[in-house]
Amino acid sequence: MAAVEALEHEGYPLERTIYFGESLGSGVVAALASRRPPAGVVLRSPFTELADVGRHHYPVLPVRLLLRDRFPVLEHVAAGDVPLTVIYGDRDKVVPSELSARVAGASPTLVEELVLPGADHNDDVMFGPDVGDAVARLADSLP
Repeated sequence: MAAVEALEHEGYPLERTIYFGESLGSGVVAALASRRPPAGVVLRSPFTELADVGRHHYPVLPVRLLLRDRFPVLEHVAAGDVPLTVIYGDRDKVVPSELSARVAGASPTLVEELVLPGADHNDDVMFGPDVGDAVARLADSLP
């Protein structure tokens, strides 16, 4: 919220702002967008909710009971009306690709689902021109 308020104070209105959240940041951005909707949102390697990632990595632990923060990305995305781009690699070992695909599928305002073939969570391509181009396409699609 402080970042949004600082941007607005500097003359960057929300209707001309795109939020970008990566991995855990997708949980932060999804919640922020539900409270202070921007012009558009890009989520890179989003998860449905944090417990789903934990359950994938630690299947025998009661992950949901151990977490203090849920980061319900899917819930926020499904209820949102902000244009959304979802980017993920199909070989992600941190956030399973299926979770990112579910986030994309839940969005009523999906602009683009960009799947980077062979990409893992922190591979160079996840921070490269394909990602930048997807952000530009979202920006170009906005009124």
